[in-house]
Amino acid sequence: MRVGAAVVDITPNRPLDLTGFVGRENPSVGVLDRITTRALYLGGKQPFVIVVCDVHSIPTPLAWRMRKRVAEGVGVPFENVWVAATHTHSAPGLGRLRCCGE
Repeated sequence: MRVGAAVVDITPNRPLDLTGFVGRENPSVGVLDRITTRALYLGGKQPFVIVVCDVHSIPTPLAWRMRKRVAEGVGVPFENVWVAATHTHSAPGLGRLRCCGE
């Protein structure tokens, strides 16, 4: 079995709105903790990749594009690539929240 892992810093370099803070009217004012995207590859007869991003949510169309790109780049079947968000309320979102008007 082959195993691989990676961590990439995805902390924005400018103030952004923080998803999940419905009452907050201003963008972020600084960075307390860096945010990352982490990936784990598990090789073998059924290779598998999981990618986890420190964001509130990932819209389905973006998640599918990410899965396709990883599958093609690594040579793993599309259905064996999972993409997830940590669902933090202390980071920018990647989409709109229908319920909050964002």
